[in-house]
Amino acid sequence: MANSYITVVESTGGYTCKFKAVKMVPVIETTRNVEKTASGSYDITYGGVYESFDYVLRVPYTVSDTSYGWYDRLKTILKRNNPNANPTPFFSMTDHWGIWHTNCKVINAQVALQPICTIIDGNNTWYMVEVQIAMGTTTT
Repeated sequence: MANSYITVVESTGGYTCKFKAVKMVPVIETTRNVEKTASGSYDITYGGVYESFDYVLRVPYTVSDTSYGWYDRLKTILKRNNPNANPTPFFSMTDHWGIWHTNCKVINAQVALQPICTIIDGNNTWYMVEVQIAMGTTTT
């Protein structure tokens, strides 16, 4: 049974919070180098296989439920860039299927802080923010 959220657990000194996921696209990237030889055949060198998820997160602009992350908290997590600091830019995560992953990281070259969509409903405002999270070690 799928959840409508992911749970991010940062390292020491970091946050633990859920983020509502309204869209998820699994991505598998294989690295390879393809060259044509003089005889016309292909010379293929295979590299690693990398898995990630492209999520669209529905993030409240202000705190409404402290078990869920909000916009400023997401920005703080995205800004972490020192692997020797506490917390690091790496985190553990329970994905939308409830599978635990360690050593995850946001791999977008840029995360648009201008959300792709803003939802205003009464006194509540949510942003839709795209993030790509690379999966580290998976534990089922």
